Amino acid sequence: MLCEMHPELSFQDIVANELRAAGVQAQPLAPVPGRA
Repeated sequence: MLCEMHPELSFQDIVANELRAAGVQAQPLAPVPGRA
């Protein structure tokens, strides 16, 4: 239903906005040694 209310946003954008609104803070990912 959120996707229908905001067709200009991608699903990932909507999920990210909802998680931020809930107080979830993303942690940066550490690079894996040996991978580009």
